[in-house]
Amino acid sequence: MAGFDETGLRVAGALACVHCARTGTDTLITCHPKRGRVGIDAAGVLPGFRGVAVHDAWASYDTYLDAAHQLCCAHALRELQAVTDRGSTDQPVD
Repeated sequence: MAGFDETGLRVAGALACVHCARTGTDTLITCHPKRGRVGIDAAGVLPGFRGVAVHDAWASYDTYLDAAHQLCCAHALRELQAVTDRGSTDQPVD
């Protein structure tokens, strides 16, 4: 099992992306100008990964068909909290 994530940052004034791949013992952090599959492939981990890939629901991760996929629990909880925060107690539940 390995976790995968990405986040944007500025490098020399231009937008870039930090890609992270981590297990219980190792972490790889790379920086690439692209956020999508090109940037993920450049890190060299997920293209050959055959285990469980834990990540957010970003569509680029789902293009790696040799890995099994699991939604990151922190991301799932954040999404559920957003639904709860936007809900209204004045509306009847069907």
